[in-house]
Amino acid sequence: MIEQGNHGAHYDAPAPRTPGLVVRHFPYRSPEQFARKAINGAEAYAATDLPDDVGRHWREYGRLAAEHGPEALHDVFRRWFWVAEPGEDLIFDPAP
Repeated sequence: MIEQGNHGAHYDAPAPRTPGLVVRHFPYRSPEQFARKAINGAEAYAATDLPDDVGRHWREYGRLAAEHGPEALHDVFRRWFWVAEPGEDLIFDPAP
């Protein structure tokens, strides 16, 4: 089962032993896609009666976009989720 927010995964039965099975998670692929996802996430949480601390980062991204436009989220993407020059700690590992 994939947990809320894609922050975890678990099996209710013993995990299968499949050679080569890898779980990859690529939540953000471009500044534009990140902005769309953040705005959609904020709107989804705004439509619920969940407490404000649930989905807090999505709600904050939504406020940032509402106050400064989606381009402000492009800056968030570039600062926290993008690397211009991959260093030795990053590897090229394309998903098939």
